[in-house]
This record gives sequence, structure tokens and C-alpha cells, in this order.
Amino acid sequence: MEATAKKRYELTESEIEFIRGNTDLSREEIERWFGEFRARCVDGRLDPDQFLAFYARLFRGGGGGKLNTATQQEKHSPEMVEYGRSVFGAFDTDHSGSVDFAEFVIGFWVRARGSLRDKLAWLFGVYDADRTGYIAQWRLIRAVELLYAIKGINNKSKEGRDDDDDVEEEPYSLVTRLFRTADRNGDGRLSREEFIAGCMRDEKLRRLLAPF
Repeated sequence: MEATAKKRYELTESEIEFIRGNTDLSREEIERWFGEFRARCVDGRLDPDQFLAFYARLFRGGGGGKLNTATQQEKHSPEMVEYGRSVFGAFDTDHSGSVDFAEFVIGFWVRARGSLRDKLAWLFGVYDADRTGYIAQWRLIRAVELLYAIKGINNKSKEGRDDDDDVEEEPYSLVTRLFRTADRNGDGRLSREEFIAGCMRDEKLRRLLAPF
């Protein structure tokens, strides 16, 4: 017996109005994005693996407002897979285990075209993986380690490099510096407001932490 085909998902008027109410996208833009989204996801929901394939292309493309819907299979590094899970959690706002079109397009719009504060508030959700309302220092250090690996950033110690190497600050030092200035009550974790305030003061850090 043949497997049952997935039901083709259609965009509803209420979804269009919801997206328009949370972004500055026009109806035409929403419908164009939907066509690209459905080309990869017929039933209108991305599971973690489908999302990772989408996200990996967004990461490489820089999040400039276009969706790449190529369908070829790709292998992802362990670092991309681990980091991608955190990004998936930020998109999956209803914690359903999948990302629907509205969640995807609103999350992508905030990151690509939202205000700086909105971008940082959304970014907080990437690193608050346990949904506690706080980011632990160790978790942010791990995230920076993953980003360095994914982006091919050189962060060798001083003893292991030549003087002319272009070397970024080590993850532990980078995150410790953020916590030293942003963790106002010294509890070893950052609230949403502490994270936003700290990143507002540090352009280099917030550019590094951006997930695409």
C-alpha cells in the first residue's frame, strides 16, 4: 500500500492578517514567501530536520530577506546541528515541536528587518533554550564556541599562533566580559533586559551572536 500523501497546506486569510499585524510585510510579500515555504514544506510545518536544512541555507546567505528552497540533501556539521536546535526552539514559539509558516516568517522578519531591540529580544530566545527567562553563562560560552566553529573563526590562544594571525577573543573571555558588565545583580545569569542592555553596548558581540 502506498504511503498517504501529505495534505497540501493553504494559507488562510486569518494567517495573513496575523502576519501583517506582527510585521511590515505586504500581502504580496507574504504570499510570495508562502509559495517558497510550501515548495519545501507541503503540509505547512517544518520538523527539526527540515528546519535545519532551511536554516543552514539562511545562515550561509546572511538572512538578507530571501528564502532558498533548494531541495538537495546536505550534510551538516555537528556544530551546526547543535546550534540549529537552539534556533529551532526560538522559532517554535508555541512549543509544538514544529515550525509553521507564521512562526517562520515572523521570526525571520524580526531577525532581518525588525528594530535592534526586537532583534535582541528574539535573539534572547535562541540562547534561553530551557525557557527559564534567563541565560546561564556556560550556555552562552557553548553557543559562542559553536558559532566560532560554524563561521570558521580563529580563536587560538596566543601561544598557538603567529603574531600576524587574525584571531578573535576566546569564547570564555568574550562571554565573561559581557556578564561582568551586564549581570547587574551578580547571579551568574542574564535576564532578558540584562542581555539586551549588554548587547546594545557591544556591537561586535551582538553581530557575532546573530544566528543568521
